[in-house]
Amino acid sequence: MNVKMVRIDGDDVICEVELHETDSNKYYIINPVKLMLTSEGPAMTPWPIHTNPDKKIEVSKNHIILICEPTSEIVEAYQGNFSSSKIVTPSKSLVV
Repeated sequence: MNVKMVRIDGDDVICEVELHETDSNKYYIINPVKLMLTSEGPAMTPWPIHTNPDKKIEVSKNHIILICEPTSEIVEAYQGNFSSSKIVTPSKSLVV
């Protein structure tokens, strides 16, 4: 699993990223969840909201601000989301 943090129009989205097969101006983002910081620590919610996170979405490159490597704690939490059906927070605190 090649997990990335992608900033899309102001949202920090944790997902897998693939190049679009036919359109060089688009990416596929796979199993996207939005990273949110709450008073109890980091949390993840489906992105876009009210959708099934187990999906593949086409995104235009002009909507992507950055793609980077998330912390190992975020990767661990993300992988936990897709190995079980519950939302998992990282085992360590996230410092912002």
